[in-house]
Amino acid sequence: MDATRDASLALVRALRGAFAVDVDLETRGLGAQMKSADKSGARLLVLVGEEEWARGGVVLRDLRDGTQEFVTKESLDDTLRARLAR
Repeated sequence: MDATRDASLALVRALRGAFAVDVDLETRGLGAQMKSADKSGARLLVLVGEEEWARGGVVLRDLRDGTQEFVTKESLDDTLRARLAR
């Protein structure tokens, strides 16, 4: 999303210190981006939407079971570690 592009890139840089992170900057629809992430073998997807970012967080989607949850920016690192440890 254009409004959160800079925030997304900063988040990618921060997360790359601890995780393997890829970013999709194509102007495709969300469904196409999620399908691409799933095909890539990604386990989790971090969605940086305008509303969620304004509320101080992101949506974390588990591509294995389809569940998703709102996660604050501050707890994202710990939540990712916990989810990947399962």
